Amino acid sequence: MIILDGHNLIGRLPGMSLDDPNDEEKLVRLLSQHRGRMGGGVLVVFDPGSGPGGSVRSFGGIKVAYAPRGSTADSVILKHIERMKDPREALVVSSDGRLRSQARALGARVMSAEEFERRFLRSPRRLPPEKPEGPVDLEEWMEIFGGGNSQPREPGLGGRGDGRARRVGSRGTKRPERG
Repeated sequence: MIILDGHNLIGRLPGMSLDDPNDEEKLVRLLSQHRGRMGGGVLVVFDPGSGPGGSVRSFGGIKVAYAPRGSTADSVILKHIERMKDPREALVVSSDGRLRSQARALGARVMSAEEFERRFLRSPRRLPPEKPEGPVDLEEWMEIFGGGNSQPREPGLGGRGDGRARRVGSRGTKRPERG
């Protein structure tokens, strides 16, 4: 299970700000968009604020918890780890060094918010297609790769220096030149 220190993550994500009144909703929406890449359960814990403290709700496959008043997200995260049968199944995401150290001492794995963003929230780079997606302009390809009406070659580029290309036999062997 991935357990996220919500406000800590918001403060480190490009395009998000803790000053935004909708920051928590935006984070949950972003997490749900990338949910499939995370595998297992996902719990994001926020410090007390606008949400109902002490309860857990689910949005788009993401469990969301707000720490009760007088508590912190860190303490809720640590209590959650303590209640787990196998704390090694927990991956705590925070760049808060103290929380990471305490979670690690309980047996959980830890990851910085920045690393989490790189691994799970960035869109994968699209590689260019191996084959063209649309129709190919044959004349353009012939111009680029040669064939048909070849332009005179520059001296030193495989030509004879007189503007005429060498002829090549059917097996790739050079034909004798005619004078």
